[in-house]
Amino acid sequence: LSPKNGGAPSVGVGSLAPDFTLQGTSGQEFTLSAYKGKSNVLLLFNEGLSCQPCLQQMRDLDGLNAQFNQFSGMNVLVVSITPDSIGQLQDWARSAGPQYGLVLSDPSLVAFNLYHPIGSGGSHMTHTFFLVNKSGKIVWRGDYGPGNMYVQNSEILAAVKRALGT
Repeated sequence: LSPKNGGAPSVGVGSLAPDFTLQGTSGQEFTLSAYKGKSNVLLLFNEGLSCQPCLQQMRDLDGLNAQFNQFSGMNVLVVSITPDSIGQLQDWARSAGPQYGLVLSDPSLVAFNLYHPIGSGGSHMTHTFFLVNKSGKIVWRGDYGPGNMYVQNSEILAAVKRALGT
């Protein structure tokens, strides 16, 4: 672990993924550890509703569902985490949100404080991805921004395939 964001430890590749529970737009709670042994989980930390590239990224990640689903052998669940309130996120998700991936509300920054994605120390306009494998370890971390806020699906897919060895 290396100091980042004002001296807070940074979670990186090889680390056990910190567990958290957050409310999702579907109304159900999401607990990361519930997927241990069952699925790989791709976490996307982003600014949420105030950021057009973030909204586009969350929607476009749905385009990877066919490559990420259990029939491809990767078995990756996409989970977007924003600081927006659950009510605001539910309204957006109903009208324009992703169909397959989960969107979680973290207004108290519980998960943000555990993972310390870039941007959580006060600098905004960033996306940070964490790929958590079935054993609960982080196998890929991708920090993007502020100059490259939106990440092409092909780049994300390639990084996930490399990290999972597929």
